[in-house]
Amino acid sequence: MQPQALSRILHLAPLLLALIPTSTASDVLFEATNFATPPSNEPHFAGATALVPHPSKLYQFLDKMYPFLAPLPPDRGKGGSKWPRCAWQVATEPSASSFGLLDLNAFYHTLVIWDFHDSDVYRIKGRFPAARYFSIQSYEFSNGKAIASMLDRDIRPATGKNPYNDLSASPAHRGTFDIYLTAHGNQGLPNELQVKRPGNHLEEKEPVTIIYRMYDADVYAARGDEGAWTPKQQFWGFTDPAVVEHRTHDGRWTEVPACTDFGSALFQATFTDLYPVLKHFPATAASCPMAQLSDDVFPSMILFGAGLEQGYAASITSYTNYDTRYLYWCAQEAKMGPNMVIRMQGKLPRVPQGLYSGERLPRVAQSELYDARYISISTIDMLFPSPTYQEVEDHDIERFYSEVPGWAEHDRTYSIIFSIDQKVALACNLYDADTQLFLAWDDAYDYGLGPTRMPSIVYRELLPTPAAGGRSLKDVDKACHAVEKTACGDGSFIRGVMGDIYPRIDVFECDPTTGIATLLA
Repeated sequence: MQPQALSRILHLAPLLLALIPTSTASDVLFEATNFATPPSNEPHFAGATALVPHPSKLYQFLDKMYPFLAPLPPDRGKGGSKWPRCAWQVATEPSASSFGLLDLNAFYHTLVIWDFHDSDVYRIKGRFPAARYFSIQSYEFSNGKAIASMLDRDIRPATGKNPYNDLSASPAHRGTFDIYLTAHGNQGLPNELQVKRPGNHLEEKEPVTIIYRMYDADVYAARGDEGAWTPKQQFWGFTDPAVVEHRTHDGRWTEVPACTDFGSALFQATFTDLYPVLKHFPATAASCPMAQLSDDVFPSMILFGAGLEQGYAASITSYTNYDTRYLYWCAQEAKMGPNMVIRMQGKLPRVPQGLYSGERLPRVAQSELYDARYISISTIDMLFPSPTYQEVEDHDIERFYSEVPGWAEHDRTYSIIFSIDQKVALACNLYDADTQLFLAWDDAYDYGLGPTRMPSIVYRELLPTPAAGGRSLKDVDKACHAVEKTACGDGSFIRGVMGDIYPRIDVFECDPTTGIATLLA
């Protein structure tokens, strides 16, 4: 449940942008993305005006419409030195964008490499971020299908220590890493990531996409370092941006210059501007599989990828994270109306509290002491561009209930109330601010989002551990596919695997004038 396939975005955006008023931010950025003539406040990269035309029609389209995204083929001894025009062409972070069902604690950096040949080797040099999770994953550019993943705890440090697997690591001495990108992952290099599927050959010249993911970046975990953090460093987990290098035909490493922020700004502004246009598109049952299952309100959260998703809901599986599973619930707003109130109850899995020595236990490297690396619960509009409205993560739930007497004795049980308007839940006495959390389908970051058209809830689980005792969403995925795929859409079956971890929901219709709530599901 990550960003839409880039190829789909690139083809749709020019048409959709034409529908947007000329005064929007993305129109201004759209005119300023040619790096040969950058705005005065942006650096100009040497060589940007001496570009060799590429024979591919798709490349020429990208080069014309999105020059920040269309990199040149690297030097392979066939002429002058050429490399991707810049590294990390597109980035997203929660304070600047909300689309594609993104988690509001997630940060993404995207690198597109054009025509990755069998002989190519790229190197990503960085420092372990001060974040609860990070990974580097490769995908096919054209369809967003995953190829391979390099997980934080599996990375061999180049210098220092890896805090994701070394309990003696401290924040003052964060280690560094080198990750090598090769076509088939068979060159015997340390931290080698495959970027092409078996059967992809030299002449196919398919671009590859690399996504650097990071969840829950924490300045507290970066303490011990000298100096103040710039916004760019915060965006990379309180460290300098990762450097991308290409090994040329003579064995030398050449650094790919970092992109300016215009690619990311255009990408994010485009989705912000698309929302007021797309919100007028009709809602369809295909976008919410539960509307196909029943004419009534569906009573359970089910596993995403249960085989029920059709149309748009199926397309959002592009560029998915290897390490994440989801439960979700949705309904058509026209059926639910503005007076819907949902109560979710469940037991919060144990999660790590720190990354480095000296922090609260358990730490990330102690996977035997917790159930999952990260849990979050979000309010979302299932219709494209699928903005995320509000969210609580596991630590938010822990902090809230730390003020509720007896919570630990009640074995980490939580209750969350969902509504379009908090006043509705209060009118029917369905919400107690002292003992329940509240999430609305309301614009948390002031993106300019309108009311939800298809209210949805997503329960996200990242990297479950064996300590979960077979009750994680990964175990649900395995169990339901072992029986039959339709079991993944059966709330009773899922509850049978997860037990009291399963987030149970009750759906009410509240009459604010009488204060009477009717249980719908």
